[in-house]
Amino acid sequence: MAAITKTPAGTFRAIIRTKNKTITKTFKLRKLAKAWALRIEGEEDLMAATGCKGASIPFTQLADEYIDQWTGKSRITDKVRFWKMQLGDTPLIKITGDQLQTILDDYEAGKPCVVSSAPGQGVSAHLQPSSNARTTLLYL
Repeated sequence: MAAITKTPAGTFRAIIRTKNKTITKTFKLRKLAKAWALRIEGEEDLMAATGCKGASIPFTQLADEYIDQWTGKSRITDKVRFWKMQLGDTPLIKITGDQLQTILDDYEAGKPCVVSSAPGQGVSAHLQPSSNARTTLLYL
């Protein structure tokens, strides 16, 4: 359960204590702090009820689960393997937009990326960016 406290500056701090960590955020209005706390607690309840592992799992684990479950005919798994090689074991929560942009910029600038063609086979393909790297990644 969340606690809302008034700070010396006159703002309101929402404090949520979970199993092993404390999450806090400060707001100008008490009702905003309460709404935020209720939303965060609701999301945690939903994740627990559905068995969701949350944003702390490594990207490689998510990518592997996706590839294992993919039944489509497109080459989407090649794209997933590309991102798996780029992001590795980074927890989902730590992946930033800036990090993704840097990867795309490097790819577009002509820096080759090595992508494993199949898990555990040791075979790799070197991807060279085209004139439109973002389109290439989408249609790889």
